[in-house]
Amino acid sequence: MIALGMVCTSCAPSATSGSFSDPAPGAKLYAIDEAMRTKNMAAIPELIECLGSDDELVRFNATMALQRLTGETLGYHFDDPWPLRREAILRWQAWSKERTAAVGA
Repeated sequence: MIALGMVCTSCAPSATSGSFSDPAPGAKLYAIDEAMRTKNMAAIPELIECLGSDDELVRFNATMALQRLTGETLGYHFDDPWPLRREAILRWQAWSKERTAAVGA
């Protein structure tokens, strides 16, 4: 199933720019890729927000980016049912909050 999603994305033109605030999935994918490529730890809150996306590919790429940046998954699986994803998103939000507090201390 993952391979199929990756194949389908090659059928459409890829975004050449984008941001996390853009509602278009292609723009979000571009922003996720850019955050991962540049190892942008400041993008972690936006990546966590992308875990709640309706778009499976956005969720998949966001979780991959978070794992590469932090070494963690916190039990998040992009294809889990919403209640399980929501619990994992709450864990990610708590993790981010603790990390922000530790940096500010």
